[in-house]
Amino acid sequence: YKGKLYGIPYATGSRALYYNRTLFRMAGLDPNRPPRTWDELLSYAKKLTAYNKNGGFTRIGFDPFFGNSFLQTYSFANGGEAMSSDGRRCTLNNPRTVAALQYVVSFYDAFGGADKIAAFEAGLGTQTSLDPFAIGLVAMKIDGDWALTNIAKFAPDLDFGVAPIPVPRARYEGK
Repeated sequence: YKGKLYGIPYATGSRALYYNRTLFRMAGLDPNRPPRTWDELLSYAKKLTAYNKNGGFTRIGFDPFFGNSFLQTYSFANGGEAMSSDGRRCTLNNPRTVAALQYVVSFYDAFGGADKIAAFEAGLGTQTSLDPFAIGLVAMKIDGDWALTNIAKFAPDLDFGVAPIPVPRARYEGK
């Protein structure tokens, strides 16, 4: 307009960690103390994951990309960026994003690999009455604010909490 470029936001979204407080209690975790760091997230996920007698999952404590979470989520949590400040160059190979990807890979490796987790989640619903989080098959997830609508509709009695997305320990401690 009049020689200047303007933008009008169409939609926004915020992400947070959703966690099942009942499953926290069952695993001996404080339901009022969600994980705050990546190390805690992994530790909690291990305590919340349940296996059948064959070593397969009956419940996943956390899947880094279940819900509405992507590499950018972890990159931003680590202070990374996706684009240069002028918006003209992709910078996904910056050290903070690389470290975020390494964290996600190590997380999947701790549970037998992404394929093993994906096999468990294959065919499970996401935003219906069979939402794996709502029925206790996934103990924690990163999702957007719209997930609240689905919980209210399909699992109104779910005892859950919402917390900031965990970050690397150094970032949490302000180092």
